[in-house]
Amino acid sequence: MPLKSWAFRKSIPRSLHYESFEAFYKREFKRTISLLVHGGASPSEAEDAVSEAMVSAWVSWETIRDPTSWMHVVARRNWITARERQGYERRCTQRNPPAPHHEDQYPSEDEYIRGTIARLPDMQRQVMELHLADFSVGEIAQLLHARPATVRSNLRHARENLERELSQPTATGEYRSSS
Repeated sequence: MPLKSWAFRKSIPRSLHYESFEAFYKREFKRTISLLVHGGASPSEAEDAVSEAMVSAWVSWETIRDPTSWMHVVARRNWITARERQGYERRCTQRNPPAPHHEDQYPSEDEYIRGTIARLPDMQRQVMELHLADFSVGEIAQLLHARPATVRSNLRHARENLERELSQPTATGEYRSSS
């Protein structure tokens, strides 16, 4: 079946490929950025990773079977690769990093929540990140190749885990650290 699908796509005029890519770009660019930001990327890191993935998508557009899933995977890989590269460059150029300031020792609320989401089990984390990026249960199920009931269950468990983690203050009344 994929061969027939591929053959059919090859017979479509290039202008129709362009129109379908343009619609895909308009629909997915901001959504994918939002997904990466909810996963811990800064807005500029996310935009760079998604832009690079969109260029790759355009080059390979005729061969991509599931563009939305492909985009999320490639954009996430681009972001991870860029972060690893930056970390390596930073380690090479900073032999004696400055001591952290007092306010840098504690994560911001957003960092704390992102860290808490990052510690969820894989499926719950993926479902929560996609949910926070405004994907519907049906879209999440399609992207993760899962049943909608499984997505709803993982979303419920993720919410319960987050609520439990975020509502546990320390003895001083502060939230626990994200380490």
